Amino acid sequence: MAEADTRMLAALPLGSGRPIADPFEPTSELVALLELRRVQIESAEADRPARAHRLRGLLRGRLSHA
Repeated sequence: MAEADTRMLAALPLGSGRPIADPFEPTSELVALLELRRVQIESAEADRPARAHRLRGLLRGRLSHA
């Protein structure tokens, strides 16, 4: 959600869906930023299982050498 002076100007669902924006305010740049942030969040969530797997492997290796 993008807001200014406690007014909501634009919002974008994280899963999917179209942006919601104030039609009386210039919001195209805000929507573009929200879409970029959605891509960043989705990318981080997709990478999370791989990171957990690597961490478990590192811990296993460290514990076996103890």
